[in-house]
Amino acid sequence: MPVTRVPVDAESRAPSGRTTAHIVTAEGESLLVDPAARSDALDAAVEEHDPTGVAVTHHHPDHVGAVASYAQRKGMTVWARAGRAGAFETATGTAPDRLFRPGGTLPAGVGVVDTPGHAPEHVAFVAGEEWLTGDLAVAAGSVVVGAPEGDMRAY
Repeated sequence: MPVTRVPVDAESRAPSGRTTAHIVTAEGESLLVDPAARSDALDAAVEEHDPTGVAVTHHHPDHVGAVASYAQRKGMTVWARAGRAGAFETATGTAPDRLFRPGGTLPAGVGVVDTPGHAPEHVAFVAGEEWLTGDLAVAAGSVVVGAPEGDMRAY
């Protein structure tokens, strides 16, 4: 299950000022994950892999900034966590087409694991042996678990 990683410049608390969008390809489908912003590199990857759907690990701006743009441009199915559709629409500017729950499966065979704490809706996506963890774990610095939504006990 190939995972394409595309660093994206985005307004973020990350020390690098970048986040990473992913495209998972398998089973004749592709899923775009965490498109923080449009970029030439992400545009090219989207054209190459032609994702059928888009999903995010959580609703923070540095993960959702280009959801509506890519979904509308490419006619992707927009996925959101069940029970959080209203918050998703507020954050992304687009209503979800489909809902997922932890334990479920998204296009390209991507599994969903509940990982609250950083945000109440936070999930990780499992693509074969790879985990797309959003802000559950970061390469540099530390994860913000801030009020009002952050929950250290859940984290």
